[in-house]
Amino acid sequence: MNLTQKKIKESTNYATPGVDTIWSPKWLAVAFLYLASTALMAHDPWFGDRHFEWTQGVILLVLTFVIISTLCFEWNLMGRSTGINLILQLSLMVPFALFLGRIIGRPYNYTSMDGMLGDIIFKVKYFVNDLGIFNWLPEPIQELFSSPSLTIFTLCIFLGLSLSRKKTVRIGFLITALILPLLIEIASPPHLSFQFFIGLLLMLAGISIQFIDVNESISDLNILSNLKHVNDEAERRASIRIIKRTIKDGLINEQIVLEIIRRCYSDQHGFDLNTVPFIARTISQRLVYEHGLLDVNLSSNGYYLTPSQNLFTYESSLTGVALLPRNIILCSIAILWWISPIDLIPDGIPIIGSVDDVIILFLGSSPLIKQIKLDKKNTYLQGQRGSFT
Repeated sequence: MNLTQKKIKESTNYATPGVDTIWSPKWLAVAFLYLASTALMAHDPWFGDRHFEWTQGVILLVLTFVIISTLCFEWNLMGRSTGINLILQLSLMVPFALFLGRIIGRPYNYTSMDGMLGDIIFKVKYFVNDLGIFNWLPEPIQELFSSPSLTIFTLCIFLGLSLSRKKTVRIGFLITALILPLLIEIASPPHLSFQFFIGLLLMLAGISIQFIDVNESISDLNILSNLKHVNDEAERRASIRIIKRTIKDGLINEQIVLEIIRRCYSDQHGFDLNTVPFIARTISQRLVYEHGLLDVNLSSNGYYLTPSQNLFTYESSLTGVALLPRNIILCSIAILWWISPIDLIPDGIPIIGSVDDVIILFLGSSPLIKQIKLDKKNTYLQGQRGSFT
């Protein structure tokens, strides 16, 4: 079965993971589960005994957007961000905000604080009060320091989502960061209500139905999209085989390309074997220059092709929506730490006293710097691919 037939079959198979189109009845189930989970979690007494009241502030809404946009727009774990699926992804933010507000939004009694963390909190409060910073700081920033648990949780989420390169590590970090405060709330009064637990289960059920790692199939989708204008069936078949072999082995040399071309064209009437090198060069150049699916490299053994980053990239303007605000906020928090009197190592110690500030600045600013450099690199490298001759 070729890729086109596979795509057609999957598009009509409602048992496949995720939600592809509005014609799939699964989106109705997901929408109902998110709506029901919202209604049930909102009935937790934490949000008001008589009527719903959101008292958790804006920062938790920002955290909700950061986490869900990372899952959906950057990691692509909830399907493609288009059509009805995008609406479902945005709808997920509502019950998730209630979940996050319930497990993180607990006020804290600063008077019982002691130890190093207590000293840091008091230093921040005195510093802010003496300079009158609260008079000009935005309210969400004030909320960020209203609870040590909220401050630590925010820093952990932003650092965990930004610093590690491995997606599995970041996913594990995110799950751990969410489970720990959930367990604390389960053990601490006022306890989570029965309605909240049922709503949480319904939200998780909706996520499980909508979940699909697009990155696992994005290469097939990009191949189909870029080769859809190829009218010659032999060329299309040869191109797909070359790309799939390149993905499997990590690279492909000229001899293998020649063999693939020979096999794909050998059943054509009147095919001349002497034209194999010419066809191989033509198709290879199209895959590099026209389709942008492969890159060409040169080694001591000659030219070889490697998979292009475009093969594994899901083009969406929403990716920047997930990355840029998170990196800007993380960099801002690092700068606030640097100008504040907070110090893990006292500044009075020569040289060593500045180490903690340098580390915080580096950790906070490096994700934003990397994104800016990557954007510049991607712009510069457009059209800069080599030739495969």
